[in-house]
Amino acid sequence: MVLSPLIALQVYLETKYHAVVKNKSPIIWIVVLVVALMFAYAFYCTSRGYSFTGQIKFSAPFVKIGCRP
Repeated sequence: MVLSPLIALQVYLETKYHAVVKNKSPIIWIVVLVVALMFAYAFYCTSRGYSFTGQIKFSAPFVKIGCRP
């Protein structure tokens, strides 16, 4: 069948790069957690009547988060 070589290739790559793929998982969860906390803080600011300011830049300071009246 056509799928047999593809499945064999997938198994080979999974076993070869198992440690690399496994180690990237915490980084993804940290990014998801930071994004979730940013949305929670935005909800907090807007529920208090303020406007949320969240800026991400590629120069220092990289992240600027706050509430404006």
